[in-house]
Amino acid sequence: MNWGASLAGLVVGTLVGMTGVGGGSLMAPVLILLLGVDPLRAVGSDLAYASVTKAVGAWQHARRDGIDYRVVRWLALGSVPAALLAVAIASHLPPAVSSRRLVTTVLGSVLLVSAAALLLRRRRAREGAPPASRWLLAGIGLVVGALVALTSVGSGSLVIAALTTLTPLQARRAVGTDVLHAMLLSLAAALAHFAVGTVDLQLTGALLLGSIPGVMLGSRLPARAPERVLRVVLAATLVLAGSQLLRVGRVPERHEATPVAAARP
Repeated sequence: MNWGASLAGLVVGTLVGMTGVGGGSLMAPVLILLLGVDPLRAVGSDLAYASVTKAVGAWQHARRDGIDYRVVRWLALGSVPAALLAVAIASHLPPAVSSRRLVTTVLGSVLLVSAAALLLRRRRAREGAPPASRWLLAGIGLVVGALVALTSVGSGSLVIAALTTLTPLQARRAVGTDVLHAMLLSLAAALAHFAVGTVDLQLTGALLLGSIPGVMLGSRLPARAPERVLRVVLAATLVLAGSQLLRVGRVPERHEATPVAAARP
């Protein structure tokens, strides 16, 4: 059993339970930077873990009629094919191209964008705004799907920022819609990673072992700091992690194995 991963799941799960944010943005950097997990394997395992946790959240939102299924459908129309294509490309890179450098560079960049999205995120959507075009939603899904497949980050922070900015969805339905779409996208990307051998089921199980009690604990703890302060702290953490990952991505490797072979446990 990977107790380091279980501890990481406990800490991140507690944070998510207290604040509702941070899970997808923190887990992959923790696995890569602190536990030394191969980037592609960390992303694939994180996506498998996220698909389980988000399924529970989506079920809860569906029970409260908090999901706009039209928006989910058009987001997924773009995101799922993009995720499958991104995993296929990343797993068949030529030997001269480092999958480690690709994933860490893209992940670092997405973390910086996620930090900005957290700071700029508004509480309410634009009241009276017309429904977003289905093609705009599909385009957003396409971009997010590729990023999530390569980094496991963005299914929540980037989509919720787009929904609260570009659609008239109220906060409750925007969150529920985002969670269901994130579950579908995470599941599709995780299955693609599993097909190419970049999901470690033992690592995924260790993450779940720690995160489930962490979320339960965090949801019962009072968040003493105001939400704005928590967002600033989380954004600063994402900036530090993103900057570190970008530096890791610039470090040349002496021996480069094939991407999938290097990611297998």
